[in-house]
Amino acid sequence: MILAFSLILSLAFFSKNKQLANRYLVAGSLVLGLPALIFTWSRSSYLAFALGSFLVFWQRKAMRIFLVMMLIVIVVIILLPKPKGEGGNLSRQSTTTARIANWSKSFELFTRQPIFGYGFNTMRYLNLKTGFILPAEFSLNHSAGGLDNSFLFVLATTGVVGFLSYLWLLQTMVKMGLKALKKSRQIGLAFVATFLSLVFHSFFQNSLFYPFNLIWMWLLLASVRKDSGQARMT
Repeated sequence: MILAFSLILSLAFFSKNKQLANRYLVAGSLVLGLPALIFTWSRSSYLAFALGSFLVFWQRKAMRIFLVMMLIVIVVIILLPKPKGEGGNLSRQSTTTARIANWSKSFELFTRQPIFGYGFNTMRYLNLKTGFILPAEFSLNHSAGGLDNSFLFVLATTGVVGFLSYLWLLQTMVKMGLKALKKSRQIGLAFVATFLSLVFHSFFQNSLFYPFNLIWMWLLLASVRKDSGQARMT
């Protein structure tokens, strides 16, 4: 996701009004970052990037460029030689089946403790208790402490009370970004676009709680807040 974030940020700050050196820097990051994203062979990352990019180009009224870029990316993905194994198979069904099973299990856990959930830092122990992970995976498997959907993760660990509180936090962040976006500020566009792509990706992974994603979003939000404060002073 950090690759997708970097690309969306570059697109948001790419402007004809910038100095030529800055435009070359942004263009270079796109040239280097886009192939790196393609080689992840991650369908959810592709879609998250497409969604964030769509917002950027739609806001800039440059949908033709977006369509051309997406067409090039699709053609490149089709023509590139795929790595052997399931990871390079973009039509793979095994991960889809496993994710649906994970969502079903997550919702079942929520229905057992719907008000306050099981506690935020208890999923690893709960997964072991319910047989969702093996004892050998308890300490070695990074995903053993989470679920494959950030919103279901919040529901299962904090219940309806925590989920509503979390939604309040997210909508507060969105309001700050939209306020900056309405003023045609690039930082607001960068935040809203990356936030949208992150929320989409969080339906397939526990992306909203990955440390690097959190650091990225909070730094962007702090930049939005600082930029809005400077705008009020001027």
